[in-house]
Amino acid sequence: MHSSRSATSAAPTPIPCDTGFTTRGYSSQTPPFAKASSGAGDLEPTIGGSRWYWTVQEGIFHECDPGPTNCDIGVESPRGPELILDDQAHETFARLSPDGRWLAYMSDETGSREVYVRPFPEVEAGKWLISRDGGEVPVWSPRSDEVFYVSKQKEMMVVPIDTSSNFRAGVPEALFSVDSYRYFMTAPIFDITPDGKRFLMIKPEIRRDLRIVMVQNFLEELHRLLPTKQQ
Repeated sequence: MHSSRSATSAAPTPIPCDTGFTTRGYSSQTPPFAKASSGAGDLEPTIGGSRWYWTVQEGIFHECDPGPTNCDIGVESPRGPELILDDQAHETFARLSPDGRWLAYMSDETGSREVYVRPFPEVEAGKWLISRDGGEVPVWSPRSDEVFYVSKQKEMMVVPIDTSSNFRAGVPEALFSVDSYRYFMTAPIFDITPDGKRFLMIKPEIRRDLRIVMVQNFLEELHRLLPTKQQ
């Protein structure tokens, strides 16, 4: 799976802007757009063509082509951007452990999305399956001794990690459901506080007091309330 080909030629030139966003219902034909927060100027695609390229963690990036559903993982090396996991599988959600020794990521190489861990930076020195029956969005604990991920059933899972001698992953355990929390295909939906005791997550606000008001004969009512002078 290891490839030494440089990603420099594929990296787009960033467009200076203040606000970036993606359109809903994105695909390989709908890349992220950017626009100045002042409102000036037109919408600009942040990258050209169908190739996506963005940093997910300091020194770690994703290169996706076409669109965000066919990604590889790379690093920023002294030689420039370099892909380290580059094959036919979709590999994303890369997350380097706090001690800098292990790389967790999601891959669909078996036909199912699963979480794996590899040694870093020598990613070809080993590979371990962390999830069972589906998983994605891995996040390390602050002490690099646990991996959290979201299961196919949308449950928060935790796997104990022992690296005292060789790498060894324990049995995944379900903690709680995350089905009601916001989910992003290209970015983690949660993080962990430095003390390892709390989760930070995004939960959409559910408004139950919303009402739809229909005003009949609106223009006539508007003229009655705000009469205009006769010319």
